Amino acid sequence: MYEFKYSSIIENDVNTVFDWHKRPMLLQRLTPPWENISIRSTNIPDNSFLLKNGQVSLCQKIAPFLKIPWKVKHKNYKENELFEDEMIYGPFKYWNHKHIFEELPNNRTRLTDLIHYEPFIKIKRIDSYIKNKLTLSFNYRHKITKNDLEHPLYNAKQETIMVAGSTGLIGSHLIPILSSFGFKIIRLRYNEKNKITFKESKEGVIDISWNPYSNKKLIFDELKNQNIKYLINLAGENILGYPSIRKKKAIIHSRVTSTQSLLNIIRNNKINIDCALHASATGIYKENNGSTITESSPKGDGFLARTTIEWEHEQNKFENIVNRNVNMRIGAVLSLKGGMLKNLIIPYKLRIGTKMDYASNYVSSISIEDLCRAIIFIINNKNISGPVNMVSPESTKLNNIFDLLNEQLNPILKISAPKKILSSFGKEIVDEMLFSNHNIIPDVLNKNLFKFKDENFKVSIQGMIF
Repeated sequence: MYEFKYSSIIENDVNTVFDWHKRPMLLQRLTPPWENISIRSTNIPDNSFLLKNGQVSLCQKIAPFLKIPWKVKHKNYKENELFEDEMIYGPFKYWNHKHIFEELPNNRTRLTDLIHYEPFIKIKRIDSYIKNKLTLSFNYRHKITKNDLEHPLYNAKQETIMVAGSTGLIGSHLIPILSSFGFKIIRLRYNEKNKITFKESKEGVIDISWNPYSNKKLIFDELKNQNIKYLINLAGENILGYPSIRKKKAIIHSRVTSTQSLLNIIRNNKINIDCALHASATGIYKENNGSTITESSPKGDGFLARTTIEWEHEQNKFENIVNRNVNMRIGAVLSLKGGMLKNLIIPYKLRIGTKMDYASNYVSSISIEDLCRAIIFIINNKNISGPVNMVSPESTKLNNIFDLLNEQLNPILKISAPKKILSSFGKEIVDEMLFSNHNIIPDVLNKNLFKFKDENFKVSIQGMIF
């Protein structure tokens, strides 16, 4: 039998720390992005909750065609002291995980994860690999725990939020964070067949299926009783992919139409929204030869700029029905689960690096964790409305991005990626996404004293495991 132990001190009292672990979707919140773990089902007995005696079925993807199922049960629940999860079946011969909470003086808590496990094959090298993985994983989990519980807005008066585009890259990361902060969440989930449903999940989230391209009115008496105070609009076609004429039309149509549909939902159900936050894009700006760009800088005239201008035009119609309307001009989102970073590191999995010595243009990015924290910050800051640049304080030149990736991932071979070859995948969009010289700063967030955890690309990727 092997043992693994990881402890840290949380600057919060034991009641608060323990209660946080009871919140819905906490497992999703604490799962490191590099683990590729999805929750298949949750079984919670009547008159109980997950930590006391519930069961969770998981699936861990370790290769394109190889998935490992897990099933764990919770037991030995002791309020403010302990709960355990024990493996029913999975990749180990035995697995028991104790979550231990120890009250300390001055309203502090020692949080300890104690794991006893037995692999199917007992080899020293395998055990070293497991312990290294566990160290990385629980370092991430404890960091997230500290960041959330020590956040100045944690446990502020949180109300109901409706999220459109909830299953995309940003939405799937944001919703567990909103849940951990105590918000009540309504997810609008796309249904191609236009079947409208309204149901509450075991995770405490209300799911509404919708089709923004349908003429069918989305009206629910239940919506009127939810006291929805915030709307987060993340809906829209993924901009990545071959930029055919059909793809370009889909990019425009998905953004404009979904925004129009959301406006109709708010109106038809007579929902009194306090603040609406819409995903927009930094592609709206005119290239400025590397000079700094703020929210008041001139707009561009390329495809992405024209699309974003039309998009924001529809978003701004919300100004007539909400107290605050926010256009979140989001830069390149850094996540291992999608977006720019995931695509950039694909060749590195084959130990092949990329060089772009010619690419001296600025790229403005933001870690997905900082992006989601900034959304919560805006929700709670009544002074913020209108355009907001959602980017890190420091932009990074494209050639330096590849230098940093080569440094972190240490490829065997480094090859040059000629600009002509990249442009062959759709010159207009590729040039605007990769080679536009946008040195964008988050002027509104800076002036309102938002504190970034990841100030630039380098710091962002240091917190990620490849």
